[in-house]
Order: sequence, then structure tokens, then C-alpha cells
Amino acid sequence: MCAYDYLGGLTDMMLYKHTRLSSDEQRDYIHSDGGDIAGLVYLSPTNLDSSTRFYDKADMIAEVKFVQNRAVFFTAAMPHRAFGNHGEDLQSGRTTLNLFARYM
Repeated sequence: MCAYDYLGGLTDMMLYKHTRLSSDEQRDYIHSDGGDIAGLVYLSPTNLDSSTRFYDKADMIAEVKFVQNRAVFFTAAMPHRAFGNHGEDLQSGRTTLNLFARYM
């Protein structure tokens, strides 16, 4: 973890690469992240059947399609989930760069 002066204040950030496969779809669920800010950068090739969905309680309120190099940042407490996990291995799966930050 590193401290950065980002978005108007000092933050502590963690980045990691994450791959979901089609076999992970059943295990994915609506969740919130810890901290203050969360973000994703879609790394693998565009797949418009895949997305990140955002919720208000159980109702989907927004969806961001999986487009390579697209970044999405959101309040970490916002409920969300990966949708349309795909691929059978690390080369063909849904790969993202995940960011988690908290203000210090």
C-alpha cells in the first residue's frame, strides 16, 4: 500500500490484477468494498456480454459494459457485482485491474 495525494486528499491505495472465469459466474454476488473509493480498469479484450452492475438494494441502477481499457471509479460502499464472467483460463478470462483507496 502507498499513500498518494489524490482526489483532494491523502489516500492509501491498493492495486491488483484479478481474473474471473465463466466458472466463477455462479459464485459472484452483490457486494460492497471496504474503504472510500473503488475502481476497475478492464484489461482483457472487449466483451459486451460482460459488465459491472450497480445496485440500490436489490434493484440494478446502472451497468458499465466491459470495454478494454475502460476505467470506472465509484464509492466503495456502492453495492455492485461482476456480470458475464467469461473464459476458461487466464488468457481468455475477464481480467481487471482493481483499485481500492481510503482517505487518510
